[in-house]
Amino acid sequence: MKSISRLTLLALAAALVTSCSGNSSSTKGGTVDDNTFLTGYVGASDISLSKVHAVPLDYEGQPDTEVDANGNVSFKGQVTTSSLTTGFYQVNLATSYVGAPLILIAENKDGRTTYKCELVDGCGAVAYKGDVPLDTDYQIRAAVGESLEAMRVNINWITDLASSLATTVYIDANGDNTTDTEKTGFYSEYSIEIANLHVSEMFGISDIISATPISPASLAFETTLASSMLEEGIMYGAYVAAVQKLAVDRDIDYYAAVNLVLEEFLLNQGQIFQKNTASSEVSLYELTEAAADILDANIAYLESVNTIVPAEADRASTLLRNRAASFIDGELTAVQIDVPESLASWQTSLEKSKTFITDLNKRFLNFKGDNPNEVSFIDGGYADSLELYYDGYTNVYNAISPQLDAVLQDVRDGISYYLDCLNSSTTCASSTTTNGRSLVYSASDKTVSISGTLTLSYDALDTGSIVENSITTYLAFDVYTEGFLALNATATTDATNVTFDTSTNSIDVEERPHFRLIYNSHYEVPPAFSTDEAGGIDVAWPSVKLNVAINDEPHEVEVLFETSLFGVSDPYDSAVEVHYNPTAVVFWLRSSGEDLGEISNSTGGTSTLQNYTSLIMEASTVNGNVYYADSKWPEFSNLFIKRPESALVTNVSDLATFYRSTEQVTTDTGATDSTSDDTVETAEYIDIAIAGGSIGRYRIFPYNASLDASNLQICTMSDTADITAREELACGSITRVGGITNLDDFLQLQFEGGVLDYHEVAAQGGYKITLPTDADGLLIPFAEDVEVAFDGVLENTYQLGIGALYLTATANYVTDVENRELTPTILDTSLIRKVKDYFEVTTVFGYDYDYILSNIPTGANAQSFNISYLVEYSETSNVNIEVGSLVVLRSGVTLFGAAESIGLLSTSRVEYSVGDTNNACGAYNRDELVSGDDCEAVAYLRYRGSLMATIREERPGVYIVRYVDGTWIMLGES
Repeated sequence: MKSISRLTLLALAAALVTSCSGNSSSTKGGTVDDNTFLTGYVGASDISLSKVHAVPLDYEGQPDTEVDANGNVSFKGQVTTSSLTTGFYQVNLATSYVGAPLILIAENKDGRTTYKCELVDGCGAVAYKGDVPLDTDYQIRAAVGESLEAMRVNINWITDLASSLATTVYIDANGDNTTDTEKTGFYSEYSIEIANLHVSEMFGISDIISATPISPASLAFETTLASSMLEEGIMYGAYVAAVQKLAVDRDIDYYAAVNLVLEEFLLNQGQIFQKNTASSEVSLYELTEAAADILDANIAYLESVNTIVPAEADRASTLLRNRAASFIDGELTAVQIDVPESLASWQTSLEKSKTFITDLNKRFLNFKGDNPNEVSFIDGGYADSLELYYDGYTNVYNAISPQLDAVLQDVRDGISYYLDCLNSSTTCASSTTTNGRSLVYSASDKTVSISGTLTLSYDALDTGSIVENSITTYLAFDVYTEGFLALNATATTDATNVTFDTSTNSIDVEERPHFRLIYNSHYEVPPAFSTDEAGGIDVAWPSVKLNVAINDEPHEVEVLFETSLFGVSDPYDSAVEVHYNPTAVVFWLRSSGEDLGEISNSTGGTSTLQNYTSLIMEASTVNGNVYYADSKWPEFSNLFIKRPESALVTNVSDLATFYRSTEQVTTDTGATDSTSDDTVETAEYIDIAIAGGSIGRYRIFPYNASLDASNLQICTMSDTADITAREELACGSITRVGGITNLDDFLQLQFEGGVLDYHEVAAQGGYKITLPTDADGLLIPFAEDVEVAFDGVLENTYQLGIGALYLTATANYVTDVENRELTPTILDTSLIRKVKDYFEVTTVFGYDYDYILSNIPTGANAQSFNISYLVEYSETSNVNIEVGSLVVLRSGVTLFGAAESIGLLSTSRVEYSVGDTNNACGAYNRDELVSGDDCEAVAYLRYRGSLMATIREERPGVYIVRYVDGTWIMLGES
């Protein structure tokens, strides 16, 4: 037996992403036709004013729900209320629900629901036929595999047994080959119908869903039922009423009695003890005798008051007594259901799904065809050839990578030399790079030549420039890198050149290769690094080319590289230099082999027959503008690492300084550019100056009573010795804020939102300050024209995270030159990982595909999958959540005869609280054993649109697929 790989487990057992919770923000769904409805009785026509929901299933086979704007969860579908006297209900049915599985749910949401006491001696303090209140958590269900117009669906504790059985699976948690641990499964047409047949046979009822239960206290009511149906209805009603006697006999409430029966029923996997005198467990004998006792007592009472009781009541009583007498003490019922003809197509699909999933399991285990005697997901010969092809790339890269690193160093050295020369008052002597390449400055051309083949020049950018005394100074400069640098031959590679060309960039705009240096101060020429380091550096190399041989086949390799680097300094330590973080990176690589002619493609055109590889990577970071890394230049090791505590300032005196005042503000509210329609208003404002940061001004304009709103504007101000003389550096647009009458209102809202007393400082983190409050916890208003400072305590530190990462690798590999065969492969991945432990990742893989449809590589011979996984923390439920999905498409499948395309969908959801009980849960952080003892992890398998199975890790590392019919396979077994 093979052990299953982590990749396979992730793909097959813990798969998935999108919206697995079943919650949504849509309306109740479906077009309602007043002439399309369901009817039935709640209880034995004796539960009144119960809310009844007709609920469709979500794609996980659970009753569909939705969440309103306030976070309240409710069932989708239509709702009604059972009648006050008979428990009858009629609920309209959305036309889209007809023919589909449907769950009928009766509950006591508003606390008005009652049941009628059927016991002649009374139900505790409530007399016979009196109304007994039900618990507000009361909920019972009935399920139908196919809802039909005007269908009769009863809802009572017996239908609830069937509903619960339909959505319960049993796992082998102890590894002793006994499936004795119950877990939540899913509803399907198959499981619902089998469960309804199962419970009907157990209680001797022809159909618990449609048979009419007759309340024992209502035997005298007129009925149009045929004699046999009336007899069955009376027996059914007596059984439904039996839990009332069970509750009285055991001194528990009604709903507790219902749950007591349900617990025993599920514990015994859909069976119940026939008779059980040796223990207090509920038995079918106890329920049957209780039903007969209630029925007999009602017959006797009604006859005593001269009420005509139908003869069918006595026959129903005799039938119940005879059933009770037949039960064997100490033995469970042994109900077994043969699959009816109506579910034959379901059974066929189920068997096909087992065949497909078993085959797919083997193919994932032998993904690349390493075992030639087993089936594989991709052809083993192709995988070997492609692996050799990529090994050729690896060998070339390993051979030339030291020289590529040296090229980058030489360009940096050249730029540093160039800036020194531009700012030198004397002749700039020639020099060399760290790696020995020559550096020559031309004073007349104001350029630098590296090795005589790569030229550096610069241009100033007009954006943000200023003119003073006829001299223009600038905030940004482009340093161009044009030409090539040579790479020497190695033991395995020939000599080649790295060429920097003008070409179209990642947004399809032609661009010269350059470094853009962005400063915080204005300069006439870009300053030397020793004078001022750039606050930001943008690199744009739209086309860097070199020619190499991959496995002796000539290839032209072209690279596009773009990045934005943000310089971060520490305002509390002037001794440290600026360190640069990437905020965005774009890297494209295209490599083309020999042109072997043309072939026809799937679009009707032609394509070049050649080996072709591309790699596209685009990424953005989180906190790149504030995180202070260990290294001067970006390194992967900087991700998700906090700055050492020794470098942090935990307490800062006078961190935040507040100053409140008023000012005259001119605003242009007119429709013209003329100043004649400008408005001058007196605005309140508060300046908040952060030590080591900026000064922000929050400006509130006069209150508009008719709109119940005030206008707000936020500005960045200059730092001046005279606090009243600050000037605007930049201002945002004026926005309207409802419910704000003055500056104090605004500050109170900011304070309550945790904004006013929390401030961030680059390179350090977020600091908390303590603001003055009154006895009610409200912010004490700041005095006008008084500057007041507050100390800050460090609460949170920065980490450099991944805002988004997109990676696409494609390979078109020539598999047969003579037959003109070109086989494409694609791997596409996206990742969002703002912090270490919470992320979202999606990976798409396709082999021998023609095109991509809805993010799935598709075609006549396509073998593909799309797997997504989300790990997040829920603040509302205080648990970690992992949500996954897996979509598999296999074309050309011949498992069932003719070639066909078959798809499979798996969705999963994992929930656990963080604990220290050494439990592994879900797919992420398993080795750290961080989950508590409340792990709930399940995946759902859909085959051709129908839910067929669940997957659980029943024991550590053991993943079991349990089908709706109770059969199972173990993932990882070949």
